[in-house]
Amino acid sequence: MTTVLSPTEFDDLVQVVHHKALGHRAECWCGWASTWCDDYATADEAANDHREVARMPASDLDATLSGLLDLQDDLADTVMWLAENWSSDLPVPYPYPRADYRDNGDCVPCLVLLVYCGTADRLAEMADLLACPVVLDPAPSRSGRRFEVATRTFGRVSIEAFAVAETTES
Repeated sequence: MTTVLSPTEFDDLVQVVHHKALGHRAECWCGWASTWCDDYATADEAANDHREVARMPASDLDATLSGLLDLQDDLADTVMWLAENWSSDLPVPYPYPRADYRDNGDCVPCLVLLVYCGTADRLAEMADLLACPVVLDPAPSRSGRRFEVATRTFGRVSIEAFAVAETTES
């Protein structure tokens, strides 16, 4: 027997499931699950407790943990893409931590994998691999140089191939 509660009433949809050998437990779509217990009423009480906790506003720690889990998912996506698409004859990507400042003032951790390309031709090859265009940085760096960049983004993680822009004096 499975009891499913209406998702229009609750932010977290929790159901009580029954297993012939293990008993009853509450399970939520967010991944939470209670311990197995002998009766429906105990599992239903655990479901109600979870709904009460889930309804509370998120604390700063909740936001931090959620952000780190998002970063972990993005890192996993990036690692899988690199494993499937990168080869040893390509330049080595070097990790560089960054932060993204949101409009609401929040600061979230990010990671950029920087890939230096010595020539415009090599950068064009990297842009093809990354399936993105090469763009000119809008402003010079602190050293006064301008760079051309090709960036593929995986949420909070990005791969940024770059080369010094060839400037022409007019």
